[in-house]
Amino acid sequence: MPRIQHPNRPFDQILDLVHRHARETTARYAANSGENLPRSRPPAQLRGRLGLLGPCRQLAPQDLLSLAPTLDPKWELVLASGGITMRERKREGRNMSQGGEMNTGFFDAADQGFDPLEAARGPWGQNTIGGQGLTALTARELERYCPFEPAGCRLTIDFVKMTTFDSVHARVDLVRSSTRVALVHLELTQSDDVVIRASGLFVRPREDDRAAGRAWTPGVEFSRPGAASSGAESMSPMLSSADHPSDWSADFSDHRNDARKRLWTPTMLPAVRGEKATPFIRVATLAEATSFVSNWDGKSVPFINVDVTMNLFRMPVSDGLGLESNGQHSADGIAVGSATLYDEFGPLGVSSVTAVANTRRQVRF
Repeated sequence: MPRIQHPNRPFDQILDLVHRHARETTARYAANSGENLPRSRPPAQLRGRLGLLGPCRQLAPQDLLSLAPTLDPKWELVLASGGITMRERKREGRNMSQGGEMNTGFFDAADQGFDPLEAARGPWGQNTIGGQGLTALTARELERYCPFEPAGCRLTIDFVKMTTFDSVHARVDLVRSSTRVALVHLELTQSDDVVIRASGLFVRPREDDRAAGRAWTPGVEFSRPGAASSGAESMSPMLSSADHPSDWSADFSDHRNDARKRLWTPTMLPAVRGEKATPFIRVATLAEATSFVSNWDGKSVPFINVDVTMNLFRMPVSDGLGLESNGQHSADGIAVGSATLYDEFGPLGVSSVTAVANTRRQVRF
């Protein structure tokens, strides 16, 4: 969405919206870090990130809108549901890693679409684009159209048609934008044929309405790999199965059993080469592996997923991300599997897949 230079709103309302956004960000920062920060105003480091000015009331509305974002180029002010809000510039993305820009990715951005790179090649055929690359690109395009910084979401992707290893084009539509919810629809096409149909329902937190209940919640049994891992192994995806949590390893052959599978990845490729994968892109890409952790029987994955759904109640705040199978149910060549998503601080949400038998082309590990 474009930056708003001349909003038709009273200055006091604009200022209130900016300060309210600051309070919401402070509350999220406190919840994630455990620090008891005041909610009336953000700490100095957050004020700097938000680009807030000191004597704001001495500025005209257009000055606030044009100057505030320039204090930190990561942020811009946009119009959302008739109000002004701040969001991070999607083109730059957020990066929780210490490294620079990624030198690889699933796609290269082209004039009229996206050209697949070698990392996008699928496991079901050399002339196909894999589910993780398609999911990463879908998440990238959906997130770019969200008018605010979401705290939760539901992502649903339908793999409508098998792809070829050719350029992909995106059609995106912001269906609804309100004070709490944004709904974005997307289609990925090849030669005008729809290969992916997806929707992202993004939810913004609300500081003045935090429901508390005592609904039953399952215990957390997931333990990520310890700090003992080092070198190349520490940067590779790792698996755990029968002897969790002491059997984490990067060698998938160590886990050829029918025990519950867990996956941990310290990093994730960006959707587009030269960009930095945002937390949403990274966790969405991992969610596509739900079919792997839920359908791998220790010998092969005899099912191919035709969709993936992810429900998050919060966004990741760490580089490392985990996926733990919640099990599989199947009959008549149809399987459903689900998993729980984690970052280094606990659960993020759940993911699920519907899959069909594909025994003639099953993937073996």
